[in-house]
Amino acid sequence: MKTIAFVTHRIDRRGGQERSMHENLQRLCRLGWKIKFYTFSLEEWPEDCSYEWIKIPGKNIRIQFLKNLWFSIYTFIILRNVKDPVLTIGTSSWVADLRVVQFVHSTYYDLISQNLAPYPNARTLFHTFYQYIFIKWSIFLEEFLFPRTKNFIAISNGISNEIKKVVKDQGVTINIVHHAPDRVISDSKNDRNLKLLFVGALERKGIEKTLRICSLLNTTNWHLDVVGTGNLPLWKKRADELGIKDSVTFHGVKPSFDFFSKANIFLFPSTYEPFGLVVSEAASFNCLPLASSECGAMELWSNRPEWIKLSAIDDDEKWVDALERLINDKELRDNISKDSYINFMNWSWDKSAQRYDQVLRNCL
Repeated sequence: MKTIAFVTHRIDRRGGQERSMHENLQRLCRLGWKIKFYTFSLEEWPEDCSYEWIKIPGKNIRIQFLKNLWFSIYTFIILRNVKDPVLTIGTSSWVADLRVVQFVHSTYYDLISQNLAPYPNARTLFHTFYQYIFIKWSIFLEEFLFPRTKNFIAISNGISNEIKKVVKDQGVTINIVHHAPDRVISDSKNDRNLKLLFVGALERKGIEKTLRICSLLNTTNWHLDVVGTGNLPLWKKRADELGIKDSVTFHGVKPSFDFFSKANIFLFPSTYEPFGLVVSEAASFNCLPLASSECGAMELWSNRPEWIKLSAIDDDEKWVDALERLINDKELRDNISKDSYINFMNWSWDKSAQRYDQVLRNCL
């Protein structure tokens, strides 16, 4: 049985990065790999999958920057004598034979510098300064570690191009392996009062643009559900200012399953989304994703109509035109939704894990 050391802060099914690795690693186990976890925590791991857990101390360190730094230093020391090939996410581990890159901080910082994206969780000046330090440190690690890594898995073509910018043609091997949607479908859609949906961290994923788009719609037979974390009082006030407060419901953080199953269109104009599992999840529920081309998940639906190939920086009116076209023409909406479902379902977690298996065999 082949063994790999998987090194990251935690493994569970909550966050997008963690969940995607959870899906792939358990399938790798069934393909004959033994996983040796080096993590703070390990949750919801199938009992029939062979593994060993080296629990890293320090889970309760409260400041994330210090917690990450401690993790990297500790694992750097204990991995020096490890013979197994090391797989990690991003710069979680300073030691790696294969890095899975799901986010490139230098790209996101460029967007912040252009006022196209906010600092995450920047509630106060102190939080903004903390995020500035966090991102700058992450950029330093990427610029130092990426050129010293021979093999990468990128979760989209966009991320692959961003890695190339960082490594500056150092002769690295980059394999593109997309995340996958779940195979679920729901046909119980209410077409009389059409349901729009936004899911994600509000400030970073494009809630401001989403609200502006909805406020410009000429039709009124729609309702927008907003699910996710963020400054809810601020965005409720913004919806009121735009005159759409009665057409928008902010739910906060809740399981998204029921919302996807009832929604007709998923509206997601995110400026930086290396993949966006919520996009593929929407498609798997037969909820048509009207998402920005900056979302890596939209690469799985590359043959979508040109008028749906929208950028987060496109004028609001362009988004409004596309959205109204879908709202007002049920037959068109149903046909495009079916096409998106078929395209997204051509890829699966099983296929993703098989690609991981090939990459591991080739490079390790």
